[in-house]
Amino acid sequence: MTQSTEVLTFNEFQQASQRTLPEGPVREQVLLCALALTAEAAEAGQLIKKWACDGPHAMLDEVALMGELGEVLRYVAALASFWKIQLENIAMQNLKKLHDRYPARFSPAELDKWRPRWVSASSDDIPWSESDA
Repeated sequence: MTQSTEVLTFNEFQQASQRTLPEGPVREQVLLCALALTAEAAEAGQLIKKWACDGPHAMLDEVALMGELGEVLRYVAALASFWKIQLENIAMQNLKKLHDRYPARFSPAELDKWRPRWVSASSDDIPWSESDA
């Protein structure tokens, strides 16, 4: 599989994927996205379970796994969007949590690069629609 050289940021993905949100009252949209998230995560888990059960020479269907993980990302982005939380801020917050849990696994250079963003991560940093830009 050929990899694209163009980089898509989490926030660009989140903004673009909002076009696919279900319609209807917000509460129903949130519930549908939460249920879809669990279903897609289960489908990814099923692929991995099949791979594990098929023995040491089994091949994981990476294309199918990538598709299921993409759907998981889509619904995480949707749920975050309901509360105007940016995916990049979620990733940065999780990275800080991982650093706090496993500090020896991160280099000082990485920490110098990320630390200012840990402090400044805010949902107001990025426009949420074309008209906000």
